[in-house]
Amino acid sequence: MSLLRSVVIYMSVLVWCMPAASAQQVKPRHEGLASDSNYMELLRREAYLTAAADSLGAVISQRRKMLTEDPALREVCSADILRLESELFDMRNQLGMVATKTNMIEQEYVLKNMSSLSLPQPSVTGGDDFIDDNMTDEEKQAMRDAVRADDLLVSLGRPLREAVARQREIYERYKTVADRGEAAILDSLFEVESATIKRLDDSLAHFWQPVFDTKRYAYERLLDKLNTPGPVLEPAIERSRELRGSESEALVRYAAPSFAMYAPRRRLLLLYKSILAERLQSSVLYDAVHTALSEPLRRDYDYPLLRLPELVFVDFAPVVTGGDGAVSATNPPVPLVVPSRGELFKIELMTSSGKLTDYRLLRGVNNVEYREIAGGRFVYYAGSYRTREEAEHDSARLHRSGLKTKVAAWKNGLLVDEDGIEIEERPVGDIFRVIVYSMDDTARNIIKEIAPDKELLSIEEQEQTLVSVGPFEEYEKALFLAKSLPRAKVTGVKIDR
Repeated sequence: MSLLRSVVIYMSVLVWCMPAASAQQVKPRHEGLASDSNYMELLRREAYLTAAADSLGAVISQRRKMLTEDPALREVCSADILRLESELFDMRNQLGMVATKTNMIEQEYVLKNMSSLSLPQPSVTGGDDFIDDNMTDEEKQAMRDAVRADDLLVSLGRPLREAVARQREIYERYKTVADRGEAAILDSLFEVESATIKRLDDSLAHFWQPVFDTKRYAYERLLDKLNTPGPVLEPAIERSRELRGSESEALVRYAAPSFAMYAPRRRLLLLYKSILAERLQSSVLYDAVHTALSEPLRRDYDYPLLRLPELVFVDFAPVVTGGDGAVSATNPPVPLVVPSRGELFKIELMTSSGKLTDYRLLRGVNNVEYREIAGGRFVYYAGSYRTREEAEHDSARLHRSGLKTKVAAWKNGLLVDEDGIEIEERPVGDIFRVIVYSMDDTARNIIKEIAPDKELLSIEEQEQTLVSVGPFEEYEKALFLAKSLPRAKVTGVKIDR
């Protein structure tokens, strides 16, 4: 398909989407907002922008396909992709702002109408005079607000679920992005969704935290008035300790910590209530609470906290010889940096038994990189390519000049052969350690059996906590352990002599 035809189709799709999105009958997510013209217009705008962004994204994908299939179109396609991605960035920013406005209107509506919810207003104790007589008006209101909190959880939970789903989609796309511009777009969109999630979580916390604190204090005071012995209270006290630890963990583990801790906090209040029912010998109250406590704890909002990984981008460029950039004593080779994901192809120029000092062997190649391999050897490379075919074309050209070149390939940071199979290389170092990616009881038993005398250290790698086992003086023994474990690799450690 020609570039002109693609652009015509893209414009046609946008023109078609605009009136369709504007005219379609969007439904309010809360019936009470159906008469809010601003809210309904925002919903229509959101539908239009979603359709237009999807259409523009399809055109960009088609451009990328053309770029891969026909390198001759690289310059034209690259310019088109940059322009279209800029438009998509603006469009998705608009979409994020519209979604934020609609969610804010919905939140305000829900919070404003909390007090008008149709709720039963019986004695908060189920008819027990002792509880009714010994609670303050504030505590009785907290009991009623606890019922409303369930409705608030459901109302705020829907936009939270949608924001988390959008954020997860952006996160997955970001992990596979190969262009700085697209990464910047996705990073901005990710931050918009993160702000939406935090605002929703803050709204729940603002209403629920004082209700939870007041109810817990009320139960503790009532149990104290009943002279409840310490051992009887111990289950609730122990659960309260566990809850404090879980709350601290939730702040760094979950995207919406207040939502994630809602169910465990309610479970603690039910435990206090069950103890109170036993002390009052109220079978009706005890049976109701016991039934609720026997149900499994629901964790509907344990959405993991996502952080975008740090990406390493490659400026793909063909090999160049001669000119000011030729390798020399004043312009020596630099260490090779391989991206942690995606595919990368380079031209392998030569391997030397030590670091080169006479660069004439490289015949004036520009921008040379090197990496050290086991045995004190150094491998030298040039050029950066998206496809093997492009690299092979330039490799043949250098080969004719006298260099015995070949194509080297990496996939997700690992050196691979022509079939994409990882090439096992002995790591550089004098001693070795085994990095374990999946530490469970099976892995511990394997390590205990094969390497009982080795130390286990916790290390951080790409925001993961891993286990390092070692040291091993013999590479073969470290490799044997690594191959015996589900997920492990051997790394080398140099010793200063």
